[in-house]
Amino acid sequence: MTRDLDTRRPRGRPPGPGVDAAVRREELLDAAEQVIARTGPSVSFSDIAVEAGFARTAVYAMYPDQRALVHALAVRHTERITMQANTILDQHRPVRELLAELIDLFCSFVEANPKLHPLLMQDWYSDDATGSQRPMFNRSADWATTVLETIMRSTDVVLPAGAARAWACATVGAMLMAAEDWSTTGTISRAQLVEQLTAFIWPAIASVGGEQVSGPIVPESRA
Repeated sequence: MTRDLDTRRPRGRPPGPGVDAAVRREELLDAAEQVIARTGPSVSFSDIAVEAGFARTAVYAMYPDQRALVHALAVRHTERITMQANTILDQHRPVRELLAELIDLFCSFVEANPKLHPLLMQDWYSDDATGSQRPMFNRSADWATTVLETIMRSTDVVLPAGAARAWACATVGAMLMAAEDWSTTGTISRAQLVEQLTAFIWPAIASVGGEQVSGPIVPESRA
């Protein structure tokens, strides 16, 4: 005699759809930004979990510690800023005008994120292979280096090795730190801040032939 197949359902709840890790990470970053905007940089994973509507373990599953969370936020916003910056560089305009618009872009980010920006600029070690510090600053400086190198190549200017990187770090640092100080004092308008920073940064670019160059400017990283 043959045995009938057991067609009964197994005990327990049937498995639901799998979690999309990329979507979950973005949801948690959105929640973290909302919490930071209200409470400042001392953000807890419990607060993030409540904001996102998840258990706290869901936060730890995606971001094991605050360092990883801050790094992810820095990468997110640096990518967004450089994407917008590349759109600006695609315009058919003199380099000085493009520079002013780029400075305004960075200043507007700082103005719109008065509690998030200081957190992203703190001395956090990233989780990338280099172990570099200040991921937002370093990634922005990487992008600015390729832009300056592109301008220098178009004018056939030869500078010592590492000059573009040094200038890029000085430029990005001036923009971000001046904007942060301005956001707390507010003694002048953003338009005046942009004008003053442009006047400060432009002579260095002009000295390598920046006045001879017009957009679009396509950095090697995008070519």
